[in-house]
Amino acid sequence: MTIRPRRATILGLALVATFGITACSGNAANNEGSSSGGDVSVAHGSSPEEFAAALADMAPVTLTWQSGIASADNPAAMRNTVFAENVAKASGGKITIDVVYADAIIPATEADSGFADGRLDIGQFMPQYQPQKFPLASLLTDLTILRPGGAFTGELIATGALAQSGAELPELSDEYAAAGMVQIVPIVPGNSTVIVCSTPIETISDLTGKQVRVSGSIHNAQVAALGGTPVSLPYAEVYEGLQRGIVDCAVGSASAIASREWVDVAPYVVISEEHSLAGTPEVVAASATTWGELPLAAKQLLFDESMTYVKNEIMIDYTTGIVPLFDRAQSIVYIEGAASKAFDAENEQLASDAADVSAAAAKLVTASQSAMDEWTSLVEDLGYSDEGGYHDFSSWFDPDVDLQPFMDAYFERAMSASRPE
Repeated sequence: MTIRPRRATILGLALVATFGITACSGNAANNEGSSSGGDVSVAHGSSPEEFAAALADMAPVTLTWQSGIASADNPAAMRNTVFAENVAKASGGKITIDVVYADAIIPATEADSGFADGRLDIGQFMPQYQPQKFPLASLLTDLTILRPGGAFTGELIATGALAQSGAELPELSDEYAAAGMVQIVPIVPGNSTVIVCSTPIETISDLTGKQVRVSGSIHNAQVAALGGTPVSLPYAEVYEGLQRGIVDCAVGSASAIASREWVDVAPYVVISEEHSLAGTPEVVAASATTWGELPLAAKQLLFDESMTYVKNEIMIDYTTGIVPLFDRAQSIVYIEGAASKAFDAENEQLASDAADVSAAAAKLVTASQSAMDEWTSLVEDLGYSDEGGYHDFSSWFDPDVDLQPFMDAYFERAMSASRPE
């Protein structure tokens, strides 16, 4: 965190027209902040002007946010730039978010050390890279296998359910605290995970024996259950690996496959409409040292703007992930029949095995399963539905859909208890 000399004037404030400044939430430690800016509390839903007034005496700071996205030109970078713009405006210019792309400061696999030693102040984190150090956080990412079907509603359900179960487990935030970090948003599940192949897949049996690039042990088990042969390959080498036949297929999120252009060399898609391949979620986290030095109103602002980040992430997943992937796919094969039964049985076994690891893990699995049912009903009650499948997603998905009712429920049910107070 860089502290700049204090200046007397407060910058003018304006809402971002398209995405707006909305109150938000996450799961953050309520440790005391610095005296700079005082201990003034700002209510959730307060205006930018109210936040700016509360932070008028705060010394200006610059917080470093690292993103794995290649550059600010990538459409997915919108979630970062809007977050930074909103925070700057609502803080009256007192908080600057310096977004660094392409994991240029530290590899994503080692980002925890960056948060611990202050190279990173706030931003994306993927605990699944270090399951030994973050066993519960990694388990929460694995529990994306519980996500129900639904090209549109599936992500909403998983986003609400897993945030709720994660936020309600104190052992999870303790895990981050032990690493010198603060959990702000326990999980941002992301969109559908699929398998893409470079040669035609006409039925699910065609996957048998294929070399499938995977990114973790849970994908190993799921791919093996479908008859594929899981193999490792560095993320940066997947496009060339598919192009040159080093691997036949690869597992990835719709957004990653579309933005990295894997679909151009592997246009044959395998997906489940009922259950899910494990996702590649992220967490929004902060350095405990940085967080502890911020005044309360600054924490509340960062916490609240994280909801805007989650909302924009969901829309990006649809518009830059599912739409372009399935529009460019040459074929789509669904996991069904005997393969579906084997896949479902493997997912059930994975969840059961995870629950046996510890009492906290068992609580997390049980809570996530229950929350999936709860949020399935809630999303339906809010009026959201799937009017088609993945194959025709762009023909029925409304890019102007109002997600605010969902986000209001997300805050109230999953995140409000964790807001710094």
